[in-house]
Amino acid sequence: MALWAGARIAGQQSASTTLVVHVPPEAHLNPPAVSLRFRLPADASQAVPFSAWVRALPNQRIGVTAVLRDLSGPAGAVPGSALRWRGSRSAATHGGAEAACAGGSFATGASQQLVSGWNRSGTLTCALVFSLSEDLPPGDYSGSVSLMFAEPLP
Repeated sequence: MALWAGARIAGQQSASTTLVVHVPPEAHLNPPAVSLRFRLPADASQAVPFSAWVRALPNQRIGVTAVLRDLSGPAGAVPGSALRWRGSRSAATHGGAEAACAGGSFATGASQQLVSGWNRSGTLTCALVFSLSEDLPPGDYSGSVSLMFAEPLP
C-alpha cells in the first residue's frame, strides 16, 4: 500500500532569494619599478619583463605607463632622451591578447605609454628592452623607471 496515494499539499508558498555578488575592479603589476644598470660601451641595453593582471569594469580602457625617475652616469644626470625602449607581448590571456606592448623614449620627460589597445580583463606580459644611447661617454650608468596603471585601478 502506498502511503502517498492520499497525500495532499495545501497552502504551498514559494519564495525567491537573490544572490548579489559585487566584484570590484582589481589590478596587479609586477614589478612596479625597474632598476636599470648599463656599462658603456659594452652593455647598452637591458631586458626587463613585466606582467599585469587586470579585472576591469566593462569598456574600461586599461593602460600601463612608465615614468623615468632618475638616470645618471659618470658625469652626473643624463637626459631622458638618452633612454629608449622597445616592447613585445610575450604572453597574454583574455583581453590582454588584444593589447600591444609599445616602444618609445623618455624624450618628453613625461610618463610614457607602454601598452595600448587593452579594453577587457585579462593578463599581459611584455618583454621590454631598455637601451641607452651609445653616444654617451664610457662608464657605468644607472636609473630607475616606475611602472603604473594609466587610469586609477584599485
